[in-house]
Amino acid sequence: MYKQVIDLLKPIDRTGTVLFYPSSCSYHDEFQSLPFDNVILNSKSFPRSEKISKVICTNIDNNALLGVFKQLNIAITDIVIIRDGCCEGGNYECCASNTFLGKIVGIQNSPFNAYSCHCFSDNFNLPAEIETVEPPEYVQMLRSFSDPIDEQKGIKISARTYNKKEFQVGQIKVGLLQESICRRLENYDVVLLPSSRALLKSLHRFVEGQGLAHQELFYPIGNDPDASFAGFLEAAQSQEWQKIAALPFGKRRYKGVLSAIEDHKGSNLQKIDFYHLHNSDYRQIYKMSRGKALKLFGSAKEGLLQTQRYPPP
Repeated sequence: MYKQVIDLLKPIDRTGTVLFYPSSCSYHDEFQSLPFDNVILNSKSFPRSEKISKVICTNIDNNALLGVFKQLNIAITDIVIIRDGCCEGGNYECCASNTFLGKIVGIQNSPFNAYSCHCFSDNFNLPAEIETVEPPEYVQMLRSFSDPIDEQKGIKISARTYNKKEFQVGQIKVGLLQESICRRLENYDVVLLPSSRALLKSLHRFVEGQGLAHQELFYPIGNDPDASFAGFLEAAQSQEWQKIAALPFGKRRYKGVLSAIEDHKGSNLQKIDFYHLHNSDYRQIYKMSRGKALKLFGSAKEGLLQTQRYPPP
C-alpha cells in the first residue's frame, strides 16, 4: 500500500532539512521557494503520490506517514499544521495534539519546530523541552494557500531522555518509561492500551507505515480495568507472550492491576513496561516503586531495584 510513498522518500538526503505539512493544502509552484531541502505535503486530496522537484506530495494517512519516516530514518525539521481537518471530521486525530506530536518525539532525537493555527496551549505534556518561537516568514505563504483557523503559533520541541525505572513484582519485572511507545514498538509481543477507536486506528496506521504487522500487536483494555487486565493475563499465558508494553488505562487506578501482576504465576511473561507522555500518569505505580505502597503488595518489597534518577510524577 505504501510502496510508492517509500520509493519517493528513500532518496531524501538524511542530512538535508525537511518541512512536513500533514493534511496539507494543494501543491503550488511557489512551494519550490520554501527554505528547505525537502518539502513533504500529505493530503488525501492528492490524486496520486508524486515528486515535483523538491516537493513530495503523498496521499496516505498522517500516522502511516510517520511510520514511513521511522522506517526510513527521516527526521523532520519543521511541521506546519493549518486546519488539518480535526475540526471538520476529516482527520481522526489533531496533528497539533500531544498524541500526534508525541509520536514525532518518539521517532526522532533531533529538535523540531511546530507551527499550528489551532490547539496550541501551555499544557503540552510531552517528554520534551518546549520553547515558544515566532513563526518564520515562510509560514505566511502556506497560510495564504490554506484556510487557517486562527493566528499561527510556534514551539520548538526537543526530546528529553529519562532513565527507565524498573522493579520486580512477583515473577514479572515492571518498567516505567516517560517516552513515546512509537520509539520501541517492535520490541514487544503485545501492547495494552485503552479502548479508544481513534488511538487504535492511529497506532494501526503507524505500524503499517513502519512495516510491522499489527493484527495481534494491540490488546484494548475495557471499561473495567481489573477484569479486563485479568483477562489479559489469561491471554498472555495462552499466547506465551514474554514482553509487554502498556499505555495509560484504567482511569489512573492501578492497585488491582499491580496485585494481579504480583499474583500471576505459571506463564512465560517476563516484563511489563508502562509507557506514558503525561507527568501525572501512573502515580500509583510510581508510589509503589518508591516504596510508599509496598505494604500492599507483600513480596514485591523484596524485589525493589534501585535505579538512577527518574522524575516523579
